[in-house]
Amino acid sequence: MADIEEPEKRDSREKMKRNITVFRGIAFVVGTVMGTGIFITPNSITQRVNAPATSILVWLTGGVMAAIGGLVFCELGTMIPVSGAEVAYISRIFGRQPAFLSVWLIHFLLGGMRLAIGALGFAQYFWSLFYEDPSQVNWWLDKAVTLTVSYLIVVLVTCKPTLILKGNELLTAAKFIVT
Repeated sequence: MADIEEPEKRDSREKMKRNITVFRGIAFVVGTVMGTGIFITPNSITQRVNAPATSILVWLTGGVMAAIGGLVFCELGTMIPVSGAEVAYISRIFGRQPAFLSVWLIHFLLGGMRLAIGALGFAQYFWSLFYEDPSQVNWWLDKAVTLTVSYLIVVLVTCKPTLILKGNELLTAAKFIVT
């Protein structure tokens, strides 16, 4: 019987269960799109433009640009019906090398920046629990909290991915409640 594997040749690693529900999928997409910017940027935009109406116009412009980007991806998805999103489209249009480089850019550079911005945003809100002006906090202490949060996220993603999914659901629900 050729299809029966010997016990020592079987892969003994634990397999991840495919348990992404509809809500987890929505939470993942919303968490990726909204990120922490929704909590950090409104105040800085309002301070820079000095007018609420202009601030709303800036947000509407950003929303229109995001909608156009979404429509572009819808169009690409219908014209190039393969899995892989940006990588598949770039590979089909420009070749394999630019597609490979885009993976490095998206996952390593931008993914790291997304994690850092999220951790910095967490530290800002964490210190606002203890200080009226979070800028009073020692720079090193602020960065220590940021690095601790970053490492904690990496460890949890590595060791307990389902816990991260549940946390993502909770934080996405909080984003809807706050906004």
